[in-house]
Amino acid sequence: SGDKHNNPATDSRHRLIGLVAVLCAACTSGFAGVYFEKILKGSQTTLWLRNIQMGLPSILIAFITIYSKDSKVVAEQGILGGFSVMV
Repeated sequence: SGDKHNNPATDSRHRLIGLVAVLCAACTSGFAGVYFEKILKGSQTTLWLRNIQMGLPSILIAFITIYSKDSKVVAEQGILGGFSVMV
């Protein structure tokens, strides 16, 4: 059969690519953690202020994403549409 999904060579290549991607993600995450720790220890800024500095751009990006992808739903139901007190 000519089905490409059952090719052992392709499967092993995909596994190798997946393994390399996971290793790269783990390494970059580790380096980012070490770098962030270095920045925090070498700075006079408090941890609270640093968290606010990192959080504000995240909130801005989240609202831009909400506006670009779900503006119609938000206009109809509000920002918490679909949620209840239990959620």
